[in-house]
Amino acid sequence: MTNTEKILEEFDEIFPTFNGGKKAIRGLVKSFLTTKIAQAIAEDRERVGGEIEKFRTKLEWAGIQTSPESDQRKEYIKLDKYLDDLLSSLDKPLTDNKEDNG
Repeated sequence: MTNTEKILEEFDEIFPTFNGGKKAIRGLVKSFLTTKIAQAIAEDRERVGGEIEKFRTKLEWAGIQTSPESDQRKEYIKLDKYLDDLLSSLDKPLTDNKEDNG
């Protein structure tokens, strides 16, 4: 179940009789909430991606300053791979699945 589905389920629990006089109103409200949640998640993912890229730039500069065969350089390479994985994870849908979280 995605976070959005959890929020909409909670909406149904908190406001079981909310329909604004018409069933269509409930659908409009849920559609509005779904859109706004998706927009907020997309904006946050973009912000986090930008922060990761800023960090990567600093990491690359530090890596350039070390000799190619040093242990420190090898750690920079591992960290860079981790940042790739982290950036890729931003494209995955949000779920409540423990396997996806770690």
